[in-house]
Amino acid sequence: MPFVPFALFDWIARVLPGPIVTFGIDLMIDGLRLVGLSVAAAAKTGEQATAISLLLLIGVGGGVLFFGIAKARSAQPGITSGLAAGTLFGLPMA
Repeated sequence: MPFVPFALFDWIARVLPGPIVTFGIDLMIDGLRLVGLSVAAAAKTGEQATAISLLLLIGVGGGVLFFGIAKARSAQPGITSGLAAGTLFGLPMA
């Protein structure tokens, strides 16, 4: 099975319009140059860090959404609702 953050990042790069992808690449290159790193050496590591950070942000957003809905319904989240939410977010990633 592929590593989920990298597969998700590749899928997003294929789906987004070209100018947005180009903007992101240019932004990453400018950031690497600003820090003084070699673009050729650090670009792949930067992409991988971005992919992992993206999945982390999706997970945090899903958790905030889950607990926000539970609070709005005045419900105490239990094991069943947690497993349902985990399955809802986890199965598409698998």
